[in-house]
Amino acid sequence: MRLLNSRARQRVGEIRLTRQQYEAIRNEVLQKAPLETGGVVIGQVAPSGRDFDVVAVTGPGPNAIHERYHCSIDADYAQLHMRALSEDKRNVPAADWHSHPAGLRVPSGPDQAAMAQLEADGYALRAHLIATVDTEGFHLDGFIKRLGCKIEPARIVFVEPDPHALFQRLRGLAGVDTLVKREVMIVGAGSGNSLVVDGLVRAGVASFSLVDQDVVSTPNLVRGIFEARDVGRLKTEVLRDRILSINPRAHVATFSHTIQEKQDALEIAAESADLIICGTDSQDANHSVNRLALKAGKPAAYGAALPEAYGGDFVLALPGQACYACVMSAISTPESAPGAPQPRGINYASGAAAALPPQPALGVNVSILAGVFTKLCLDFLMAGTGPSKGNVLFYGIEPKPPFTDSFQTIWQEVLRKPGCPACMTDDEFAARQGERPHGVPASLAEIIRSAKPKARIVPLDAA
Repeated sequence: MRLLNSRARQRVGEIRLTRQQYEAIRNEVLQKAPLETGGVVIGQVAPSGRDFDVVAVTGPGPNAIHERYHCSIDADYAQLHMRALSEDKRNVPAADWHSHPAGLRVPSGPDQAAMAQLEADGYALRAHLIATVDTEGFHLDGFIKRLGCKIEPARIVFVEPDPHALFQRLRGLAGVDTLVKREVMIVGAGSGNSLVVDGLVRAGVASFSLVDQDVVSTPNLVRGIFEARDVGRLKTEVLRDRILSINPRAHVATFSHTIQEKQDALEIAAESADLIICGTDSQDANHSVNRLALKAGKPAAYGAALPEAYGGDFVLALPGQACYACVMSAISTPESAPGAPQPRGINYASGAAAALPPQPALGVNVSILAGVFTKLCLDFLMAGTGPSKGNVLFYGIEPKPPFTDSFQTIWQEVLRKPGCPACMTDDEFAARQGERPHGVPASLAEIIRSAKPKARIVPLDAA
């Protein structure tokens, strides 16, 4: 590459992006290594004609082909993103990014040929990002090709909000200053939990672990924070980008698999979390979260909507107190309280049958329930203790049984169940010696069978 003359060295072109966009590239490269990966960078040529302002960065897409020295991105996926941003005519797909697994930190021969072709196609400025990983860590190098000029190195410049101004409208609120030090683990990244995450990061929580294997589909767009350009993307990646778009200094780890997979990595994440927040559509998954929380000795919060989201139930399980399995064996069901809803639509089947089908509900109802759940979680993160009224909250938006009025709250205190197979103490184990080997946790099926409500249940109206 030809050396720049002294005048050019005084004013090197810039490629300006956010920390969020940088982290999106970094995470993708690390996940795909040692294979090559890449995507499209959409942005605007600055008035100077030398600089490029990044508006959005795409990943390779679900149908991309990754090889050791080549990546073919998913064209349909890239075009979907480009169409979503095409209303602003200043936005152009005048840049791309890809990794060089072999460590080459300058444009390769094929890279230079591609940039020359785009110049021939009429692009006045072409930006190019190359990502590499070596023993010194991750690198992102920028290059710019202007009409009639050679390829020139460009400075990578981060554009982000003033960290001192970001949360200035929260200052003075009791306990808020502690949230920046808190870490949460989010299990389930669907409509409700996506809103919970949004509320947590805006309140100041700055460390997240996100667990979900699902991708965004079109029906997700009417609830939660998802947009049309997110369709086909992993929900964990969308939430990660959302978090970093609000607070670029936040730390986000993603686990794009089920809660039952890669337990070692999840156990490490759980051990560093101050609260595990669960919002899944599967009793198997909820009980797996319960076991994870018990093993790590961490508090866990569980949230779920009742049919049509006319209400919801929320459980806070603290170490040494009633765990999720204890609560599920005690809360009311239709058989015990005439007219009462069956919380969580409990399904005691195992495997795929244990997942509840999607339920119709207005987005505003989901938003209200997510707001209540978020507030419960924030209160715990700030105070470190649970509500004084109980560990189970039923919140009714509409006056349907068991709720007699709109926006009604019903609290219930569920005590720990002696001999619970999920949270059994050593003394309780000794009393039941021989039922299973010491140190071997109860199987998921055993826990779920035990959690099934018995004949004697405390009715809701008794709380």
